[in-house]
Amino acid sequence: SRNEYSDYQKQLLDKLLSKLGPYDRYVVEEYFGLNELKFERTTPSIAYDLEATSEAVRVRLKKALRKLRMHARELGVNVNEVFEK
Repeated sequence: SRNEYSDYQKQLLDKLLSKLGPYDRYVVEEYFGLNELKFERTTPSIAYDLEATSEAVRVRLKKALRKLRMHARELGVNVNEVFEK
């Protein structure tokens, strides 16, 4: 499955995700199935948890991914190798 990450990828993910605040980290982890249940969720389903609109979650996700790409570039890593969706 796509959620089987190598140790290197896990370290990288943790390093990148640590750059996000708790709200954004939650959105990214849930959306990409990096949660404990290991399944990917939709923005409306995440929005329900956060008592937000799915559009607000989509916007936060987009910004969070932009931030992750920027940090990945600083580390010399292609974030697309980590997040494939």
